[in-house]
Amino acid sequence: MRSFGLVDGRPGEADPPWGDGEGGCLFAEPSITDFLENLRWQLGEAVKRAKGAIALINADHAKRGILHSSMTNQRITNAVKVEFDAGIEVAFGELKRAIRITKLDPKDLRQATLECLSTFLVEAKGLMASSLRCLLCRVSPASRHRG
Repeated sequence: MRSFGLVDGRPGEADPPWGDGEGGCLFAEPSITDFLENLRWQLGEAVKRAKGAIALINADHAKRGILHSSMTNQRITNAVKVEFDAGIEVAFGELKRAIRITKLDPKDLRQATLECLSTFLVEAKGLMASSLRCLLCRVSPASRHRG
């Protein structure tokens, strides 16, 4: 998870893009674009982690012969939910931080966060739906309706 500030007690990758890289004072006030880029990057990382988790689950379950099981669906749903929850937590943390340390209008920051989270929700739902749909499509319709 990328956040602004010190990494292991020293400046590093987590320094804000508008800082001096030495933990010193800001040389320019961040813009709403800076905030949005950071937030989108962090939410994009959550989506990447969810995709990675889904790939691992699919590989593990295929190897064990249980790819088309309800357990696979449950684990995929849980993996996406974990990353979705983490993304929301990061977004609100970044919102609070930006309101506290910048001079940007809190209303604009809240609106930007809402828009990013709306997009993130659509991505997470689409990721889960496509993963589960792929699993369900592999089962022939005839075998589902026999009885």
